[in-house]
Order: sequence, then structure tokens, then C-alpha cells
Amino acid sequence: MKGINMTGPKQWAELINRSKPWFVEVKAYMFVGFSKKRMVFENMPRHPDIVEFANKIVKYSDYSSLTSMSEVGSCSLRKIMQKTGLSISESLKSLQ
Repeated sequence: MKGINMTGPKQWAELINRSKPWFVEVKAYMFVGFSKKRMVFENMPRHPDIVEFANKIVKYSDYSSLTSMSEVGSCSLRKIMQKTGLSISESLKSLQ
């Protein structure tokens, strides 16, 4: 959430590196439903905010930028990162 947990990209990168996931999806908070009673519209980051924050995490992590999606109509604002050196086909093979 913008202004709340979109800080400390170096610390987020350290946490991600320690947990070693195959993929990381940086997603936006959406100002909908009950959250409107406890948050403000300004806490909802825009897609460029998500991309910028994910790119800051990439600088400190073992991950590279894979894709970026913005589907405002379906409320999906996200940036996906992939473990550097890991191909998508390798990831999918290991799931079978």
C-alpha cells in the first residue's frame, strides 16, 4: 500500500532472496470494499508506482523483471519478477 509498505526496497529484496521463490509478484492495493473504511484513496498505488517499486527491489535482489500488467478494468495492477538465471520452462518442468 502506497505510503505504508512500499518502502525499504533493499529490505524487501533481502527477504525475497532469503526465501528463494521462483517468482515474485508485486501487486497493488485496491481501494474497494471494506478497506474504504480504514484506508484512503491515496494508499492505492498506480501501475507506474508498482513498476517503479518493483524495479527498486530488482536492483538489490537476485531477480529480474519478467513482465508488467495493468488491467484497471479487472483491478489487476502488478509487476512480476523471476529468479535470475531461471527460465520459465525450467520452472514449469519442476512442477510436473
